[in-house]
Amino acid sequence: MKGAVVVILAVVVFGIGAEEVGRKQDGANVVPYHWPWLKEHWNRWYVSPFGDDGNGGRRPDRAFQTFQRAVEAADSGDVIVAEFGSYGGTGNVNLDITKDVRIQARDGDIVTVACSSRSEIGWIVSDAKVEIAGITFDTCNPAILSRSFETITLRNVTLARQNTGGSSVRGGKGVDASSSDGTGMLVLEDSVLEESSLYLEGIGGLEMRRTRVFGLQDPDATMFYGVVWLFDVPEITIAESIFEDMTIQQVVFSDARRPTMISVSDTLFRDVKGYGVSQGGAIRATGALADVELRILGCNFTGMRNLGIAERDGGAVHGSSDVNVLVEDSVFLGNEATYGGAMDCWGPCTVKSSEFESNVGVGSVVYCQGGNFLCQDCKYVNQTSPEEYGC
Repeated sequence: MKGAVVVILAVVVFGIGAEEVGRKQDGANVVPYHWPWLKEHWNRWYVSPFGDDGNGGRRPDRAFQTFQRAVEAADSGDVIVAEFGSYGGTGNVNLDITKDVRIQARDGDIVTVACSSRSEIGWIVSDAKVEIAGITFDTCNPAILSRSFETITLRNVTLARQNTGGSSVRGGKGVDASSSDGTGMLVLEDSVLEESSLYLEGIGGLEMRRTRVFGLQDPDATMFYGVVWLFDVPEITIAESIFEDMTIQQVVFSDARRPTMISVSDTLFRDVKGYGVSQGGAIRATGALADVELRILGCNFTGMRNLGIAERDGGAVHGSSDVNVLVEDSVFLGNEATYGGAMDCWGPCTVKSSEFESNVGVGSVVYCQGGNFLCQDCKYVNQTSPEEYGC
């Protein structure tokens, strides 16, 4: 009887031919699975700035008005589709997400979650697996906040002009995520961080691919240790990304508390001014008695100037005594620091098939502070002398 009812509804309401009808038994429920329209939209909810939270939310023309209403209606595994427009105010910011859902912009639509003050957070993820796609978060503090999560995936997302309120600072935290049990994975793909940073503490890992990061300004080194700040994060992958046009202590700062693998590949670091008291303008890797592997493959470091209010070490890369650094097929061009124009190595550093050109500093290629430096098949061009200092 239930099957007959479903068939009649499908044919009459949705215009589906009898030859397309199929069903599967799932406990006491009959769930359609061969009907193309139903299969695509069965678990979808719609949101529009012009919708109404009193609507059913199942069709674009019956969309909810707020993300909060859609999250309340959704079950874990459902998809929330946002229509074109700007979403702000109650129900759209300071939004708690505690279900495993995917929230996405409708294909081709520009969707913005707009915060209006420093006190407004974008979305708060708690104990959930959440995917966000095609959405811009503007002037939030931060855009995404979590203190316990399974996975947060950001695809084709823009985190723009986050708001710290600092007088000399332009930008703020795009994602602020931590974990008390050492788990949780943050994934960024095909995304943009404009005047935004990542602040990650104690989570399980970071995967960043094909992401552009630019514009963050902290000239007095008052707010940020790094644009990507990782405290006790053991698995770090950054690939095919771009970091450029910033004034910051360093770009990527990993401070390890457990065995850690950092892989940076096919990534460009360009035109970043480093300020404050620190080392490594592009990448700084340290470990508090933890074994750390830093692998840099096919990267380009150009115009990293680590010239702050004190002596600065490592225009592009710094590895502490607990870090094993391996660099392959990379280019260091026009980087500058007080010591170690390109690199500053306190532990073992091995460089293979890489080029160093026009770097400036005491040890224009590398400054060794007790570390061992080995360069195989390397090319030095227009380097100030000495190229290797203290090694």
